[in-house]
Amino acid sequence: MSTRAIYTFCDSRTEVHVYKHHDGYPYCKFDGGEAGGLVWINDAKKSAWHLPRFEADEFAASFVAAHKSVGGGVRLIGDQKPWEYASDCAYWYKVACVDGDLHVTVLSLCGLEMNRANSPLWRVRWMNYSQRNAPERRWRDA
Repeated sequence: MSTRAIYTFCDSRTEVHVYKHHDGYPYCKFDGGEAGGLVWINDAKKSAWHLPRFEADEFAASFVAAHKSVGGGVRLIGDQKPWEYASDCAYWYKVACVDGDLHVTVLSLCGLEMNRANSPLWRVRWMNYSQRNAPERRWRDA
């Protein structure tokens, strides 16, 4: 079964959501290399503007270009409510530029419930990951 994930790229003007159907776990090292959401985000830096310049839509396009080799697998989510598109995702990555450095918040989605106001209520664990202080990872139960 695939590990699905949503990637949200944020700047001061906009948020762009991308769905990736497989390998959405945060990080895995194996004999042949590395994989996972943090690696996929890092791969997108190769064709994006050099930091500290960061535009959410441009970085999202770089992310899709880095991972789109055949039909399916990676796609833009046009709605600003990504949980309505892919409620079966295991992870949600929120990516932004903070003080000239790429900052990633990883949410591990344990399940989605809708409250009475019909807005999302996530049970999450989260991790902040910064290129500057990698591989420091701080987990906290929500």
